Amino acid sequence: MEKPNPIVFLMILDSVRADILYNLIQTSQKMPYLKKYIFDHAAVVEKCFTSFPTNTIPGHLAILTGNYADKHHLPAMKFWNLSKMKYRDYSGLDMFTLLQNEYNSKIKMIYEYFSYSEAFTSSNFAKGADYTYLTKFRTIFYYLMQKIDYKPVLIQSLKTFLRHFRRNISKNLSETLYVVWLPISDLIGHKKGPTSREFI
Repeated sequence: MEKPNPIVFLMILDSVRADILYNLIQTSQKMPYLKKYIFDHAAVVEKCFTSFPTNTIPGHLAILTGNYADKHHLPAMKFWNLSKMKYRDYSGLDMFTLLQNEYNSKIKMIYEYFSYSEAFTSSNFAKGADYTYLTKFRTIFYYLMQKIDYKPVLIQSLKTFLRHFRRNISKNLSETLYVVWLPISDLIGHKKGPTSREFI
Protein backbone atom coordinates (compact mmCIF):
# COMPACT_ATOMS: atom_id res chain seq x y z
CA MET A 1 0.00 0.00 0.00
CA GLU A 2 1.32 3.44 -0.96
CA LYS A 3 2.12 5.77 1.95
CA PRO A 4 0.05 8.99 2.03
CA ASN A 5 1.85 12.24 1.43
CA PRO A 6 2.78 14.06 4.65
CA ILE A 7 0.49 16.80 5.93
CA VAL A 8 1.69 19.21 8.61
CA PHE A 9 -0.60 21.39 10.72
CA LEU A 10 0.83 24.27 12.70
CA MET A 11 -1.79 25.75 15.04
CA ILE A 12 -1.09 29.08 16.72
CA LEU A 13 -3.44 29.55 19.68
CA ASP A 14 -2.74 33.21 20.34
CA SER A 15 -2.21 34.12 24.03
CA VAL A 16 -3.17 30.66 25.31
CA ARG A 17 -1.03 29.85 28.33
CA ALA A 18 0.49 26.37 28.27
CA ASP A 19 -0.58 25.54 31.83
CA ILE A 20 -4.22 26.38 31.08
CA LEU A 21 -4.22 24.47 27.79
CA TYR A 22 -2.59 21.32 29.26
CA ASN A 23 -4.97 21.43 32.23
CA LEU A 24 -8.02 21.66 29.94
CA ILE A 25 -6.80 18.78 27.80
CA GLN A 26 -5.88 16.48 30.68
CA THR A 27 -8.59 17.18 33.26
CA SER A 28 -11.77 18.18 31.44
CA GLN A 29 -13.99 17.09 28.60
CA LYS A 30 -13.93 20.54 26.96
CA MET A 31 -11.41 19.60 24.26
CA PRO A 32 -11.86 15.90 23.45
CA TYR A 33 -11.00 16.22 19.74
CA LEU A 34 -7.90 18.31 20.34
CA LYS A 35 -6.75 15.67 22.83
CA LYS A 36 -7.71 12.64 20.73
CA TYR A 37 -6.48 13.76 17.32
CA ILE A 38 -3.60 16.07 18.19
CA PHE A 39 -2.15 15.85 21.70
CA ASP A 40 -2.34 12.06 21.93
CA HIS A 41 -0.33 11.83 18.67
CA ALA A 42 1.77 15.00 18.60
CA ALA A 43 5.22 15.88 19.80
CA VAL A 44 4.85 18.29 22.73
CA VAL A 45 7.79 20.51 23.59
CA GLU A 46 7.35 21.82 27.11
CA LYS A 47 10.58 23.76 27.69
CA CYS A 48 10.66 26.59 25.17
CA PHE A 49 12.11 30.08 25.22
CA THR A 50 9.87 32.75 23.77
CA SER A 51 10.94 35.96 22.12
CA PHE A 52 10.75 39.15 24.14
CA PRO A 53 8.60 41.19 24.31
CA THR A 54 5.91 38.53 24.13
CA ASN A 55 3.62 40.05 21.55
CA THR A 56 2.24 38.90 18.23
CA ILE A 57 4.77 40.08 15.68
CA PRO A 58 8.06 38.85 17.16
CA GLY A 59 6.37 35.74 18.60
CA HIS A 60 4.73 34.65 15.35
CA LEU A 61 7.83 35.37 13.30
CA ALA A 62 9.93 33.32 15.72
CA ILE A 63 7.50 30.40 15.25
CA LEU A 64 7.33 30.77 11.46
CA THR A 65 11.06 31.29 10.89
CA GLY A 66 12.80 29.55 13.79
CA ASN A 67 14.66 32.81 14.47
CA TYR A 68 14.51 35.49 17.11
CA ALA A 69 14.17 39.22 16.37
CA ASP A 70 17.94 39.75 16.04
CA LYS A 71 17.69 37.71 12.83
CA HIS A 72 14.20 38.50 11.43
CA HIS A 73 14.50 42.21 12.46
CA LEU A 74 11.01 42.75 13.92
CA PRO A 75 11.43 43.12 17.69
CA ALA A 76 7.99 44.46 18.65
CA MET A 77 4.66 45.87 17.53
CA LYS A 78 6.04 49.38 18.10
CA PHE A 79 9.74 50.19 17.99
CA TRP A 80 12.37 52.67 16.90
CA ASN A 81 14.41 51.36 13.95
CA LEU A 82 17.84 52.78 14.67
CA SER A 83 19.40 51.82 11.33
CA LYS A 84 16.61 53.59 9.39
CA MET A 85 16.05 56.30 12.03
CA LYS A 86 12.29 55.72 11.88
CA TYR A 87 9.60 54.91 14.40
CA ARG A 88 7.56 51.85 13.45
CA ASP A 89 4.05 51.10 14.70
CA TYR A 90 2.61 47.83 13.40
CA SER A 91 -0.34 47.69 15.77
CA GLY A 92 -2.67 49.13 13.10
CA LEU A 93 -3.05 48.81 9.34
CA ASP A 94 0.69 49.37 8.85
CA MET A 95 1.14 45.73 9.87
CA PHE A 96 0.45 44.81 6.25
CA THR A 97 3.65 46.55 5.14
CA LEU A 98 5.91 45.11 7.80
CA LEU A 99 7.42 42.41 5.56
CA GLN A 100 8.37 45.03 2.96
CA ASN A 101 9.63 47.61 5.47
CA GLU A 102 11.55 45.71 8.14
CA TYR A 103 11.62 41.96 7.66
CA ASN A 104 14.97 40.38 6.81
CA SER A 105 14.24 38.94 3.35
CA LYS A 106 17.11 36.45 3.69
CA ILE A 107 15.19 34.60 6.40
CA LYS A 108 12.87 31.89 5.07
CA MET A 109 9.46 31.22 6.54
CA ILE A 110 8.23 27.68 7.10
CA TYR A 111 5.95 27.90 4.03
CA GLU A 112 8.97 27.97 1.75
CA TYR A 113 10.09 24.48 2.84
CA PHE A 114 6.93 22.74 1.58
CA SER A 115 5.85 21.99 -1.96
CA TYR A 116 2.39 23.40 -1.14
CA SER A 117 1.34 25.56 1.81
CA GLU A 118 -1.67 27.51 3.00
CA ALA A 119 -1.65 30.32 5.56
CA PHE A 120 -4.79 30.86 7.57
CA THR A 121 -3.06 33.88 9.05
CA SER A 122 -2.86 37.49 7.95
CA SER A 123 -0.80 38.07 4.83
CA ASN A 124 2.02 39.78 6.75
CA PHE A 125 2.90 36.37 8.24
CA ALA A 126 2.69 34.38 5.01
CA LYS A 127 5.86 34.85 2.96
CA GLY A 128 6.07 31.95 0.53
CA ALA A 129 2.56 30.56 1.12
CA ASP A 130 0.66 29.34 -1.94
CA TYR A 131 -2.62 30.58 -0.45
CA THR A 132 -3.31 33.21 2.23
CA TYR A 133 -6.73 33.42 3.81
CA LEU A 134 -6.59 36.74 5.69
CA THR A 135 -6.15 39.42 3.06
CA LYS A 136 -6.05 43.04 4.20
CA PHE A 137 -9.76 43.55 3.44
CA ARG A 138 -10.84 40.32 5.14
CA THR A 139 -8.74 41.12 8.23
CA ILE A 140 -10.31 44.57 8.62
CA PHE A 141 -13.83 43.16 8.06
CA TYR A 142 -13.33 40.32 10.54
CA TYR A 143 -11.78 42.64 13.13
CA LEU A 144 -14.91 44.84 13.00
CA MET A 145 -17.23 41.80 13.03
CA GLN A 146 -15.47 40.31 16.06
CA LYS A 147 -16.36 43.43 18.04
CA ILE A 148 -20.04 42.45 17.58
CA ASP A 149 -19.75 38.66 17.76
CA TYR A 150 -16.64 36.54 17.25
CA LYS A 151 -18.46 33.22 16.71
CA PRO A 152 -19.52 33.76 13.05
CA VAL A 153 -15.96 34.89 12.23
CA LEU A 154 -14.45 31.80 13.85
CA ILE A 155 -16.99 29.45 12.21
CA GLN A 156 -16.47 30.98 8.74
CA SER A 157 -12.67 30.78 9.07
CA LEU A 158 -12.79 27.12 10.15
CA LYS A 159 -15.28 26.22 7.41
CA THR A 160 -12.99 27.75 4.79
CA PHE A 161 -10.00 25.87 6.22
CA LEU A 162 -11.89 22.54 6.15
CA ARG A 163 -13.10 23.16 2.60
CA HIS A 164 -9.54 23.80 1.44
CA PHE A 165 -8.25 20.80 3.37
CA ARG A 166 -10.83 18.43 1.81
CA ARG A 167 -10.16 19.80 -1.67
CA ASN A 168 -6.41 19.40 -1.30
CA ILE A 169 -6.72 15.86 0.09
CA SER A 170 -8.47 14.83 -3.12
CA LYS A 171 -5.58 16.31 -5.14
CA ASN A 172 -3.07 14.19 -3.18
CA LEU A 173 -0.57 17.05 -2.93
CA SER A 174 2.89 16.18 -1.64
CA GLU A 175 4.28 17.72 1.56
CA THR A 176 1.42 20.05 2.46
CA LEU A 177 1.57 22.61 5.27
CA TYR A 178 -1.37 24.37 6.90
CA VAL A 179 -0.73 27.17 9.37
CA VAL A 180 -3.87 28.02 11.33
CA TRP A 181 -3.87 31.09 13.57
CA LEU A 182 -6.71 31.60 16.05
CA PRO A 183 -6.53 35.27 17.10
CA ILE A 184 -9.85 35.18 18.97
CA SER A 185 -8.17 33.69 22.06
CA ASP A 186 -5.91 36.76 22.18
CA LEU A 187 -8.85 39.17 21.96
CA ILE A 188 -10.86 37.39 24.67
CA GLY A 189 -7.78 36.88 26.84
CA HIS A 190 -6.96 40.58 26.85
CA LYS A 191 -10.58 41.59 27.39
CA LYS A 192 -11.71 39.04 29.99
CA GLY A 193 -8.50 37.42 31.26
CA PRO A 194 -6.90 34.02 30.56
CA THR A 195 -8.72 32.26 33.41
CA SER A 196 -12.16 33.72 32.69
CA ARG A 197 -15.14 31.55 31.81
CA GLU A 198 -15.37 33.20 28.37
CA PHE A 199 -11.76 32.41 27.61
CA ILE A 200 -12.00 28.78 28.76
